[in-house]
Amino acid sequence: MDKIIIVFLFLLSSCSISTKDQKTVFTMNIGEKSGQNHYFWKAAGHDDLFGMTEENNDAGKYILSRIKEHQSVVYARTHYTFDDDPVRGGNVVVRHPDGTYHFDFSRVNHTFRSYVAHGMKPIIEFDFFPKGFARYLGGGRNIEGFNARNAEPSDWQKWENLLRAFMENLIAEFGKEEMRTWYYEVWNEPDGWPAEHLPVFYHLYDVFAHVVKSYDEGFRAGGPAMFHFHTLKPFLDHVTSGTNFVTGEKGSPVDFISYHIYGLSGGWVNTAPEIVPQVSRFSAELLWMQRLLIQYKELNGVEFHLNEWGICSHYDKTVKEFPRLVYRNSEFSPLFLTKLVDCIYALEDHHQFKTSMILYWGFSMEDERNVMFAGNRDLTTGGHTPKPMLTGYEFLSKLQPDRLKVNGNLPGARLGIIPTVGNDQLAFIVYNFNETDDDLSIKDAVLVNVEGLPADTKMNYRVYILDREHNNTHALWLKAGAPESPDQLPESWFKKANRLEYAQKTISSDQSGRTSFNVTLPRHSMQLFVIDLK
Repeated sequence: MDKIIIVFLFLLSSCSISTKDQKTVFTMNIGEKSGQNHYFWKAAGHDDLFGMTEENNDAGKYILSRIKEHQSVVYARTHYTFDDDPVRGGNVVVRHPDGTYHFDFSRVNHTFRSYVAHGMKPIIEFDFFPKGFARYLGGGRNIEGFNARNAEPSDWQKWENLLRAFMENLIAEFGKEEMRTWYYEVWNEPDGWPAEHLPVFYHLYDVFAHVVKSYDEGFRAGGPAMFHFHTLKPFLDHVTSGTNFVTGEKGSPVDFISYHIYGLSGGWVNTAPEIVPQVSRFSAELLWMQRLLIQYKELNGVEFHLNEWGICSHYDKTVKEFPRLVYRNSEFSPLFLTKLVDCIYALEDHHQFKTSMILYWGFSMEDERNVMFAGNRDLTTGGHTPKPMLTGYEFLSKLQPDRLKVNGNLPGARLGIIPTVGNDQLAFIVYNFNETDDDLSIKDAVLVNVEGLPADTKMNYRVYILDREHNNTHALWLKAGAPESPDQLPESWFKKANRLEYAQKTISSDQSGRTSFNVTLPRHSMQLFVIDLK
């Protein structure tokens, strides 16, 4: 079980062997810890977050308040920091009739103040070029359908002046101590740039990193927010051994490497039959990432961020166009997230490859449009309603600071467990999820043994269930007739949809400090147990 090849096979499989009529046994001791639970999944983002924090955006107010209540997201990332887009952009350049301009960072500052007020922190992208700051280099749309933004500053000093004014503004507004907890990123997805133009991107990185670090060595700068290995490797060559465009010295400072993976990506949506997204794609690609990064001894200790991920790409596609996208609405998404978290911890434990962050690309656009369960990659939907994906984040947020060793857990298999402990609570999630299931009527039996508890002690605990009947707003919406508008639903529906339901129970340990939980899990379900130890 502890041999690398066996672990690798389990990580790359989504076990389809039925456990029906069998009982899977997980055993843990609350004194045997396997590592820190560093909550690496507490991150989300989207293109339109500057607009989300505007005073008139009730959808933004709702999701930020719910995030604060459940402490479900810490880091938020968005594009267009310097862009002139009237909806999405930070709109930092104000132009005058005589052709002069001045900087106005008020919209960006307001957004970041909103984050901090809700217990969150920004990942700041230093993109894209404001009008008049760049000249076009050629190139078209990348394979995800976005403009590649292939350009270079028309005046490098003018570009650096903008970056410096921005940093000085942030220091004045937030202070260096707070800003040391943020992340600063060079750009977003430069993969579409023609190969001959990539040195311009390296130059952009060198200027960016030099500016950020010049104000405080503790500010964490990185990138390149790519999604292809064939463009990532030359970037790594540059920051480790290339000639710095600013200093003329070898390499560039880098505190984190950022990369993007989706369960399905590229032109998948136009091809039949559709392939089901699987966690194993992430496990395989992260193992390849490890193989790449270990070639660079200079990057030892540098964080790795998967700072865009999702069940599938093409945020704008809907269930009306592609009915299979129902998995972005249903319990499939939080189960996928939970299994992904389990497998990423397995990579850390068995392969010593730590992922410091995974950031879900989706937020509250359905709610802003006031539509119900359109199938976009969001955390909330119309009427200020948490989608099951957000419920999954809220389950995970109740896990405790230390992870426990567990016998019987095979990463990537159908049945899994994430056990954690803190000073006062034991919390674990046990799940039943195989991405290719077509018969969800089957139930599987799980026995969870817990050792190392106080002897002969009665303990209170809470059980939260997420399946097709419990804590599932999509299922609740279907039962209500699946109205397209939240205005067609009664107030009582929203009261039920907005609360996490749980059962309060008690259990006793024996004279040896042991107890057991018998759990019956339908396919595509999970249960969260939170046990009070004191």
